Amino acid sequence: MAQNSQSGTFTIGKNLIIPVVGILLYASLNWLTTIFPLAAAGDVNIRPGVVVPIFFGFAFGPAIGFLTGMGGNILGDLMSGVVSFPVATLTGNAFVDFAMGTFLPWQIGNGLMGMIPGFARRFVPQFNVVKDYLVAIAIAIIAIVIGMGTASWLTVTLGVLDASFVFSQYFIPAVWSNVYNIVFLLPVLLYNFQNFDINAFKAFRSPFMRRLLFLLLSATALPIILLGLFLVQPDMAGGSSEQGEILFKLLFTIILTMLFVVVNASMIAQRLSGVIVNLSDAAQLMEADRLSTDHIRDLKQTPGNDEISHLCRIFGQMAQETRLRQENMKRQIRQLHIKIDKSKTANEVASIVETDYFQQLESKVEQLRISVKA
Repeated sequence: MAQNSQSGTFTIGKNLIIPVVGILLYASLNWLTTIFPLAAAGDVNIRPGVVVPIFFGFAFGPAIGFLTGMGGNILGDLMSGVVSFPVATLTGNAFVDFAMGTFLPWQIGNGLMGMIPGFARRFVPQFNVVKDYLVAIAIAIIAIVIGMGTASWLTVTLGVLDASFVFSQYFIPAVWSNVYNIVFLLPVLLYNFQNFDINAFKAFRSPFMRRLLFLLLSATALPIILLGLFLVQPDMAGGSSEQGEILFKLLFTIILTMLFVVVNASMIAQRLSGVIVNLSDAAQLMEADRLSTDHIRDLKQTPGNDEISHLCRIFGQMAQETRLRQENMKRQIRQLHIKIDKSKTANEVASIVETDYFQQLESKVEQLRISVKA
């Protein structure tokens, strides 16, 4: 009973950790990107973090996607000072003032953006080919349109803002900005999530892995650093506190971008070199005649449609055929040994029977048989 209780506690804890991580990640990214507002748009920023609730919806289901989107957006607005309590009195209607002061329609809209991919995940159970990623992007775009459309409709329903103003200043900028971000970021996250294997990190010991990782980082780090040096220029027209906040956010954004590059480059390098390391280990085991049946089965079931995955499956098939040939040869050798032993025994018996001594014994036995009958 105690073991079941611990297992249940672990499951509950794990289910709570995932949305909490999603909420904190989404809120932090929203807070960082408040310094990048869209031109000619009302309170809409360039928010690459929008990929977080959509990804969490795909990865962990609709409930966690909704919690990540709504909770993360609320916390991000609180961190940025967009939402504060008590809310301002706008109309005298407590509910309307609360909804407008907390941007409740947009919190719900962000939740829907995370929830819809969770329900639609059954259309893309795996992310192995380009078609899977295109379907995921299409689902994400639908989720964005529905989420932002619902938020805009609820805002108009409250009766504070005009429909045309909400459509032009909120809905259109939010949709195209979110779509722009998920088109570039969502496939990367889904690819890494699909191919993540904690047991494959032994590939980091591979010299090939280290060279590949160095090349990927070198190719991406330089433009990011140069862009960061260009962006980290405080606005001299603002106050010192505002300059400090902008400088901090820009520096932190650069650090996060570099971290994203490192993680993504590592995952790509691990994916490529991990398969090569696995093949190398399998070849060494096969040479030593210690390649197990389970290892052969794993090679034959290597997922993916790329050339390396195909090579693994072919190697697994070849290893299985080699194993079958070896077992067949061993069986034939055993049968040959049996035949040789039988032939040797027959020859030895024949040589004994043909000796004079055996002939004399046989003659005496025959004489005894005749005398007994008499």
